[in-house]
Amino acid sequence: MTAKLSIGFILPAILACGIGAYALKPMTTVSSDIQKETYFFRQAWVWSFRNEWIPEGEFGSEGEMTVYYDPDSKSWLFTAESYGITDEMAEWIIAPSQDIYISAYQDEFGNKHLYRDTLDMESRQPVEEALFSSNGNEYLIALDSTRVFGTNSYGWPTITATAYAYKSDVSSLAAVCFLAETELDFSPLYLFNSRSGDARLPIHFPQDMPGNRIVAQEITRDAGRTVFYRLEAISDTEYHINFKDYERK
Repeated sequence: MTAKLSIGFILPAILACGIGAYALKPMTTVSSDIQKETYFFRQAWVWSFRNEWIPEGEFGSEGEMTVYYDPDSKSWLFTAESYGITDEMAEWIIAPSQDIYISAYQDEFGNKHLYRDTLDMESRQPVEEALFSSNGNEYLIALDSTRVFGTNSYGWPTITATAYAYKSDVSSLAAVCFLAETELDFSPLYLFNSRSGDARLPIHFPQDMPGNRIVAQEITRDAGRTVFYRLEAISDTEYHINFKDYERK
């Protein structure tokens, strides 16, 4: 059976990727998920986006999305700059690994709590072969084109990505994305919208993309509407969170 591709901004009904059960649970101990009390995030990854399926002026229709990265712990941090108004109770959400998200909330009494969101990664379908093999009904094929993303005059990192076209025997969808292999694991971004929590990213990354590949840009056209997102910058920053401020029952 061929794993179904989920190209980024395709309608939600098409975004099936084989992710298994997940659960939101209060944190009861200082587990190994938390590597240290204070995390320092020294990179800000910024994407721009436009989604013509969402009415103008509504969240997710157009704007920028920022996600923070800690190179030391290899953790990702999501804030309101990432998920906007979709979860106003969440102060931040950290992903210390590809299948665990820890959310910080403050209740109506001002008490701060931590919750763990987990994904059942064992049930996730093998995707690499399906994505880049023409044996299936849907796959990606490399094009003779590369592009540099995040160009700047500050000495910040850039990404050189290769163009891939989406090919399908079962859909009229037209999509082109730019991918690059990387030492970072982008799974926490790709799987974020599979969490049980309310927070949602405005960019629906391909959930079945291998974590060691970054989607630097994607343009999808279907039914006369266009969805687009692009990596704009990987900038230096100073952002930190402190776990000791939050109650563990």
